[in-house]
Amino acid sequence: MKYTIPHQEVDKMFAAHVAWVESYGKLETPLGARLVIHERVIADLNVSSLDLTSCEMLSCTITDSTFERCDFSRASLIDCIFQNCRFLECVFWKGDLRGSDFRSSSFAGCDFTRADLTEANLTHVSLADCVFRYAWFIRTDLRFAILERVDFKNAHFSFAKMYNNRRYRVSAIDDVIVEDADFTEAGDGSILMGNEVFAHLADLT
Repeated sequence: MKYTIPHQEVDKMFAAHVAWVESYGKLETPLGARLVIHERVIADLNVSSLDLTSCEMLSCTITDSTFERCDFSRASLIDCIFQNCRFLECVFWKGDLRGSDFRSSSFAGCDFTRADLTEANLTHVSLADCVFRYAWFIRTDLRFAILERVDFKNAHFSFAKMYNNRRYRVSAIDDVIVEDADFTEAGDGSILMGNEVFAHLADLT
């Protein structure tokens, strides 16, 4: 069983990471310490305007938490499970979210520019008003995801599962690349599509 980190300890780790971010490259020896957490549980957080740039959370479980206007740029959030989490106007620029499971969480107004979502699970996840410019969706599960006003400009989809039973007012799909998208409800690969998959998903406004 994974160890659950107490709130007081989490707060100290966050504060140390912020000090590290603010001093990195400015001092010969940065202050604080970079946030690195492996195989731990974090629960019941409610944080805002927190700079978590370049943090590392691998195989962690984060539950019942809200992150508002937090910066996860260049963060490594690999093989994590996010249960009942909300992300509001957060930044994941060049974030590494490979293999993470967000099925019971939601995002609103978040920026995933150049993020790597390879093999991430976004089934039924609300992604309203999010930006995914130049993001990578390799074998990503997007079935039934809520794509209202999403910006996919220059995004790259390869073997992604993209079935949906409704259409969305997608913000942009300019120069998007889709290779062998799976458009079956079961995700069995029996219907593969290229860029034409967006003809079934998107109403551009």
